[in-house]
Amino acid sequence: EAIGGDVLQCKNPYHHIVKFTELMTKSLKGEFEHEYHHQLFLEEALPTVTRTLLMRNYADKRLVPHVQHFLHLVLDIIIRHLKDKSSRIPETLLQTLYRIFHLERRFYAFNKNSPPLETKEDPAEEWVEPTKATGMLYAQNVNYFGHNGGFDAMLDRLRSKELKLTMREVSTLLEPLVT
Repeated sequence: EAIGGDVLQCKNPYHHIVKFTELMTKSLKGEFEHEYHHQLFLEEALPTVTRTLLMRNYADKRLVPHVQHFLHLVLDIIIRHLKDKSSRIPETLLQTLYRIFHLERRFYAFNKNSPPLETKEDPAEEWVEPTKATGMLYAQNVNYFGHNGGFDAMLDRLRSKELKLTMREVSTLLEPLVT
């Protein structure tokens, strides 16, 4: 919570975004020295900072692409955990996905006219099309998740007979889709 408060209170969270981008890259590469620190990062720090970044309105529009890149890395981490059927996905990561997919976040409301990031995804294969109500950034995040196998990984988890998901896990897994 202290980290989130720092990000929310500071005028320019750029240095926080850069630091967390480095940590997310370490997470994706499996380079955390201690598993305990990695779990703490995934279950507490990352969800808190993501929630806080989505609560800001960003008067300085130069920060918007950095936040969008940050959100793409968060989605990459979530997708990796969804695809890894050898372990349970932390509930806080699914709650973070819900926050990213929740259109009413201040980040989306104040940046509806912001251009999307340049990505390698084929715009002809969009999962959702941007509208005046959603804006480009929200649609890009949903499409990014889909293009990188996020929806397929969710379905695979739901179909898996080995995982034996609890009703709470099923509910938490589906929650981001009903925003």
